[in-house]
Formats: sequence, C-alpha cells, structure tokens
Amino acid sequence: MTEDIAANHTWGVEVLVPTPAHGRLGSTLTYACGSPLEPGRVVRVPLGKREVLGMVWGATAQPLGDGVRPVVDTLDTYRDWE
Repeated sequence: MTEDIAANHTWGVEVLVPTPAHGRLGSTLTYACGSPLEPGRVVRVPLGKREVLGMVWGATAQPLGDGVRPVVDTLDTYRDWE
C-alpha cells in the first residue's frame, strides 16, 4: 500500500509485532487505520517487505506523520488465522 492510502486513515494504533531483540525497532510500531481498534485485536501489518501478525496495544496520542503505513487486515475469528 502507498503512503497516499495511509493519509486517508485518521486513526493511529500502536501494534506489538515480533521483532528481533537486537533490532533498532521499538517495542510497538505505529500504524494507520480507518477506524479505532480495541487493544488485544490481532491485525496483519506490513513490516519491511513482508506482512506479519501483531496485536493492537492501544491508540496513539501523537499525530500521524508521513510514512505511517496502514493496517492491512484485522483478524476477527480463529478461522482467519488458518
């Protein structure tokens, strides 16, 4: 997805994603979404050139800056994980 798509998303969420302990990424990453997502919701998000599953940790209190990528999908049921 492009940054233009992210610009149409008005909500920001902090997502906990699996990253290497020695990496320079923080414990949560900020993503854009079209509606508020409750903490604990499982989402699919872009991370580098791939997509990973993550868990919404909470809403972000900071304005979304340039380059914030959007949440790709939300997983509502166990069936979505298969």
